[in-house]
Amino acid sequence: MTLHNQNLLNEACACFDKAHDLDPSNILNKYQKSQVLLTMGKEQEALELLLDLKQELPKEAPVYINIGKIYKKLGQVQPALENFSAALDLDPKDINQVNNMMKTIEQQNDMSDEQNDAEF
Repeated sequence: MTLHNQNLLNEACACFDKAHDLDPSNILNKYQKSQVLLTMGKEQEALELLLDLKQELPKEAPVYINIGKIYKKLGQVQPALENFSAALDLDPKDINQVNNMMKTIEQQNDMSDEQNDAEF
């Protein structure tokens, strides 16, 4: 992740692609590439990688947390909440992080409901 830390994001992605060519089953490589893609603002590409990882690693809470964060950023509340909830079920020690994410979704929904009520 050194290239990522140095903000050489395109170079980091190229390295992850080469690593994938050498070992397509390297799960850590996929996860790290998803993090670089998120940093680059390529949420849809990162989501695709993470959804694949979710199939390969169905018991890894960080995968679900990151998927939830992407859905939240994309404004897709229900899938975000489902993934945050799944992350909590898998690893309750992440409760503070997940609860904070879920609260921000609820606050955004409350604000949206208030705006819709004001329009009538």
